[in-house]
Amino acid sequence: FPVTIEDMAEDMKKVEDRMVALTGKSPQKFYRLPYGAVNRLILDAMASLGYTQHIMWSANTRGSLDIPDYIHKQYIVRLNPETGKKQLIANPFYKTSTQVLDFLNAWESADTHGMNGAIILMHLGSPRKFDKLFPILETFIPRMSQKGYKFVTVSEVLNSVQD
Repeated sequence: FPVTIEDMAEDMKKVEDRMVALTGKSPQKFYRLPYGAVNRLILDAMASLGYTQHIMWSANTRGSLDIPDYIHKQYIVRLNPETGKKQLIANPFYKTSTQVLDFLNAWESADTHGMNGAIILMHLGSPRKFDKLFPILETFIPRMSQKGYKFVTVSEVLNSVQD
């Protein structure tokens, strides 16, 4: 079925109405789309409702701060081009909690601003059974706080605190 700006705006309006019904508060006027996927239709639909800020996660020469907590398979099956047989190999996209902490430290060191203003994307849920990544926050947050960083809302990062 064709999707129009009006259809998308109507869907977002339903989300807003539900949020107000559940919390008594209107949502802030910024958003992040799955996978960071944007196109002109989406931007126009969101702008028609006053959403002019599509929020992305930060990136620098070390890579993206889209933490791969959603990648849950440590190993994947690939076809060996030499033998033609399936083989189990380490998933190159899977990162352990230790690897993610090391990456965050390297990311901070590689950026001239460190983590100032950085937006890290972590997901609330993950299909991982073991080595979930959210517990790294118990190490990461105090470590960064000791370095003088503050953790703030997206509104504060954007200097657009709304009532």
